[in-house]
Amino acid sequence: MPAYLIYQDPVHMEFKDEILKKYIPTWDLYQAFPYGEGYVMKYSLGLALQYLPFFAIGHFWALGSDYPADGFSLPYQVAIHWGSLLVAFLGLWVMRLNLRRFFSDTISAITLLGIGIGTNYFNYASVDAALSHNYLFTLYSLLIYATIRWHEKPGRGLSLAIGGLVGLAALTRPTDLLCVLIPLLWGWDGWKNRLSLFGKQWQNFALAALAAALIGSLQLFYWKSVSGEWVVYSYQDQGFNFLKPHLADVFLSYKKGWLVYTPIMALALLGIPLLLRKKGLFWLTLIFFALNFWIVSSWEVWWYGGSFGQRAMVQSYALLAFPMAAFSEWAWKKGWSRMLFLTFALFCIALNLFQTWQARGEGGFDPENMNKAYYWHIFFNPRVTEEDHLILDSDERPFRKKAEVETLFFRDFESPGPDSLHISRDTAFSGQFSMKIEPLTNSVIYSIPFSSDMRGKRIGLRLSGRFFGYKKEWDIWKMGQLHLAFALEGTTLRDKLVRVPRLMKSRHWVEIGADFHFPEEPFDEIRLYFANPSEVKTVYIDDLKLEVFAGK
Repeated sequence: MPAYLIYQDPVHMEFKDEILKKYIPTWDLYQAFPYGEGYVMKYSLGLALQYLPFFAIGHFWALGSDYPADGFSLPYQVAIHWGSLLVAFLGLWVMRLNLRRFFSDTISAITLLGIGIGTNYFNYASVDAALSHNYLFTLYSLLIYATIRWHEKPGRGLSLAIGGLVGLAALTRPTDLLCVLIPLLWGWDGWKNRLSLFGKQWQNFALAALAAALIGSLQLFYWKSVSGEWVVYSYQDQGFNFLKPHLADVFLSYKKGWLVYTPIMALALLGIPLLLRKKGLFWLTLIFFALNFWIVSSWEVWWYGGSFGQRAMVQSYALLAFPMAAFSEWAWKKGWSRMLFLTFALFCIALNLFQTWQARGEGGFDPENMNKAYYWHIFFNPRVTEEDHLILDSDERPFRKKAEVETLFFRDFESPGPDSLHISRDTAFSGQFSMKIEPLTNSVIYSIPFSSDMRGKRIGLRLSGRFFGYKKEWDIWKMGQLHLAFALEGTTLRDKLVRVPRLMKSRHWVEIGADFHFPEEPFDEIRLYFANPSEVKTVYIDDLKLEVFAGK
């Protein structure tokens, strides 16, 4: 919007550098990419259209105040955020109207609470309300409402509304063109009756299709205006692989599993068969969920960046509210099932609220790099330390009970060795020397003979050292990595690492260490080394040590 409405420069976007420097909305301009002689926006323009009334309010506010009317100052941010909250309330209100067509007020209220504060929708309707998923949820709710009304009394106005909502959803996120299944399959009662409906209402279906096409064509005109081409694939090197979807990862992985971070939606899945009792809802819900989940899982970046839970599933909750309500209705009938249902639902709500705080506050939740060990380490844990973040790399929880400690390896770099080329006098924690690992350089590999047969009652290892850098590396992908690997007959079986700059402080020596379990498979060698992928930052290491622990 600022490119068109304020700067009149949607092609070259010469204002971008000043805005990035002034407001730092993101570290770089990932929202657009060079194309031909100018730039093309990565994301389709549906969300910008929905921002328009709130953007206008922010603009007039800025014009009448001391804030710059540049499209990014505080008035625009406040107007869009509060406008997005209104969109969220509208979506929930309309969803309640939809539920009341099939369920009692009590069941509708329970379902509203479950989705509203028990799922990751809560995050995308509050903290991240300006993201597309909040708007799409409301579009889905409105589409369901319009579809219900159309089936009660078909008409041109409702047909245009349905087509417009489908077109706007697809213009917001192209994959959400799938929502066209809602009006096509609603109230399904067999092919014969549906074909008969198409025949009788073909003019209304044509109107809906025309409305959707007209709204969708706006994207084509945008591409043409900035690139000279009618169609541009704006996601560049990212795409779908429909033949190899990440179904298990998207469903249950600790990295970004849907039911791991939104377990209450398991009730919606259990409720799908119960929709057979609700005329016309079962086949729509089953087919839509299956296709939508397949599409979501087929995206190459299946974890969808640094988001809380599977954000690509959020808009579908407007439809999945029906099977959740169906399960709630079934569970509410008997005392024992009601008690189990309430216990599970309240637990899920508490977990969702706590993890939302963790992800958006100082709770240590890392939305892009979660793993099993870290998940359980911070589970309902309000006191996550900086040292705990090393578990994000190692996927190993610290040992709680340790007894005997035996040193397997120690190197203080005060004597010559195979690493002599890296020994430096620049700085040291103890003595006069340390190991200097310059940018884009690896240390030598230290080999320690230790076989799986020697484990006995030993429970694992601790790798530690002292680390120093004149400047800290903040880019996680360029952080120096301390590796511990297990090998058998010269072949590496498992290679674990920790990114030491997570805990480093500029111009200070810091002790950093991590615990590692032994692998289940046989091994005959332990290897240690340090890799520095940074292009500019040097890391110094002193007193490198490997210890083995026995349990109590």
